[in-house]
Amino acid sequence: MSFNNPFVPPQTPPYYNDAVFQPDNAQDFARAQMLSPSFSQGTVRIPTRLLREPSSSNDSSILSRVVASPETGSSEGPEVPLFEQSPAFFKWLGFNSSTANDLHLRWIEWAASGLGGEPSSVLDFAIDHVQRLNINASGDGGDWKAVMTQVGVEADLQDAIMCPISSDIRCTQSLQYWLIDTFRMRYRVLRDIQSKEKERKEQRQKERSYQRHQKREQQQQQKEPKEQRQKTQDEESPNVNDLALPSTTTEDPTHPNLATTPTGIQPQPDHLLLWKSLDVARTKGLLTPTGKLANLSPLLDRAPGDFSGVQSLFYFSPSKELAEAYALFALTRIQRVGGDVCLLAVQIPHSLLDQFSKAELFWPDDAWKQAVFESRNGWPFSREISHLDDVDLFVGHVGRNGGWTIEALACHGDLGVENVMRVTGSREFARQYVFGLGVRFQLKEACGDLVTIVRSRYAAEVDLGGAGLECGGRVS
Repeated sequence: MSFNNPFVPPQTPPYYNDAVFQPDNAQDFARAQMLSPSFSQGTVRIPTRLLREPSSSNDSSILSRVVASPETGSSEGPEVPLFEQSPAFFKWLGFNSSTANDLHLRWIEWAASGLGGEPSSVLDFAIDHVQRLNINASGDGGDWKAVMTQVGVEADLQDAIMCPISSDIRCTQSLQYWLIDTFRMRYRVLRDIQSKEKERKEQRQKERSYQRHQKREQQQQQKEPKEQRQKTQDEESPNVNDLALPSTTTEDPTHPNLATTPTGIQPQPDHLLLWKSLDVARTKGLLTPTGKLANLSPLLDRAPGDFSGVQSLFYFSPSKELAEAYALFALTRIQRVGGDVCLLAVQIPHSLLDQFSKAELFWPDDAWKQAVFESRNGWPFSREISHLDDVDLFVGHVGRNGGWTIEALACHGDLGVENVMRVTGSREFARQYVFGLGVRFQLKEACGDLVTIVRSRYAAEVDLGGAGLECGGRVS
């Protein structure tokens, strides 16, 4: 791929090819030696520090402060695709070069055909590729790597998914599920990088506007007599706030939600503490600048899950260790593209939980087997357990795939003890709290000030550089 101006989309179908970077913004960064171009590959390399630091000196983003860590990881950042509709974009998602080139050509043909319909985006096209192949692997059985090779997954991502330390988490879902999950996370990282660059561009424009105003003021003062100069300053000086001059302070607002370590959590009496792992880009719009819960949508987990085959639900764990395990598995799959992870702690009043309709589903109860079996198959609940459709809160064990995927079993009665996840290093079965969409407003109202984002112990700690893949992480 060659370009006269590498930051301007090529004039080939489809003509709506979106640049990841705005042309003048990217060139500003290149001149400042903040971007290392690799135009022949259709990518630019961004230093890691730009992925960690706030986009402006008065950035109110909580995650910019919580996730940022001094001198962690390599200074060599990821190679970012210049355009979404390019082979480089498919490589960013996790495909090898050959498959990325093939998918790009097929996408160009599809988009230029004018047929419309699904898939409607490049990301959906990549997901559709995985789903249409109709090959999968799951649990302890099956050759995961052979299937990934057939799908066209690049070697580094294969190693990340097969990381031994995360095998328990990997076996909770199928390969197809984790590939799609990885694509979505990596796409969020790309969008987050794009958003930060846009914010930096706007900030520089404001700074330049302020500097021009200051220069005009100085020139005017030099021309005017002293008395007239004072009058001009008193009557015509604009409000500096209107010019959006960036603040010079970097102090965090004082709020209990702004915890940079797990010790910053303030346990509340008569509340249930639950945990959830998130990739950092997924938290966009979750909290206000002061740390109050603004939007629950980023916390939804897509179906199928353990307790719904058709509807996205809110899944949480009472175990911080289990949340950390999920965070590590996510990090191994996104750190190469500059992604990072964090934990979310939410404290829910017991008085609110008592108001919800609740179902307790534990192995080996038949209700747990049937709910998990039908949900993992993507089915609505059958008549025997249709009352679960009206439940606000599920409390139960976490399902996993054994030698075969749960949906490949003949009936729900075939689910055995191998289909229940255990807490790592323990014989205890892992539990989960799952909330329905119907109670999201009550949760937001009751927990608005009791949501804390903290650094995962693994954040930016797993070394994915060099020839091999390290999957240890630092355990504090």
